[in-house]
Amino acid sequence: IIYKDTSRFIHNYQHPTGGTVAPAGLNTFVGLVAGNLSMGSTATSANHGSYNSGFGYQVLNSLTTGYSNTAVGYKAGSDITTAYNSTLVGVNAGRYLINGSNNTFIGDDAGYLTNSGANNAVVGAAGLRLNTTGSNNTVFGTYALQVHTSPSGHTALGYSALSSLTTGSYNIAIGYAAGSQKVATGNLTNASYGIYL
Repeated sequence: IIYKDTSRFIHNYQHPTGGTVAPAGLNTFVGLVAGNLSMGSTATSANHGSYNSGFGYQVLNSLTTGYSNTAVGYKAGSDITTAYNSTLVGVNAGRYLINGSNNTFIGDDAGYLTNSGANNAVVGAAGLRLNTTGSNNTVFGTYALQVHTSPSGHTALGYSALSSLTTGSYNIAIGYAAGSQKVATGNLTNASYGIYL
């Protein structure tokens, strides 16, 4: 472990015994208080607490059995405990993600409040920002689908696409602010399987 002052700064921690199985390790952490020194302590599989890469302040510092995660940026993925196969790039990207897996969040505050949502793909600052449990969403655009707390199966492509949507599932919106005006006028409330351009 390489320290900066009294805080860990660079390390590749691997728990030596795990719970019933020793983790494979192969972790890389660069940044103040990145990663932690207890992950993998309850491992029941060699994957647990392994194959993680973190670059930035407090990234991936709550890991327990999470594996194959990559986080880059201030506090990206800082609450992940058991999530796996997630890529988080940007300040606070996936910050409150805990056990939702197979997520890709790229952009500052992308997927910020997501904790158990899974299989989401987001590119754009504040995209899917307030989601907590929603899964299977594809979001490409700054502020797209940002206020829905439990969206499911949406595709939002474009700046602010579906940005005001709070209910409904399986909508497709393509273009600048697509679908947002319909939400504002009540035309999209509780909609499902809608296409908006």
